Amino acid sequence: MKTAHAIQRAYERYNILNFSVSTVLSDILNGRCIQTNEDLTKFSRTFVVLYVNKYIQVVTDYNIRFVKTVLPFDNNTNLINTLISKIIK
Repeated sequence: MKTAHAIQRAYERYNILNFSVSTVLSDILNGRCIQTNEDLTKFSRTFVVLYVNKYIQVVTDYNIRFVKTVLPFDNNTNLINTLISKIIK
C-alpha cells in the first residue's frame, strides 16, 4: 500500500508517470543522492534524488527498505549543486 501512495504522490507533485520505487532505492543505496533529514521519531529519512531529469524529494523508512512518500521539492540550489557533484563522480 505504501508503494501505491508514493507512486500517486510522484504523479501529483512531479507529474511522473510509472514512478519506479526500486530505481530510487538503488540510487539511494548507491550514494547517488543527498540525505536532507533523519527523523527517529517518525522512523524516516528524507533524500533528494535526480529521477528522470527531475529533482525529487523522497521519504523512506529509516532502514531504507521502502519509500513512504514523495514530497514537493523546494529549489534549493546548494542541494542541487551538491547532488550534481555526487552524480558526476
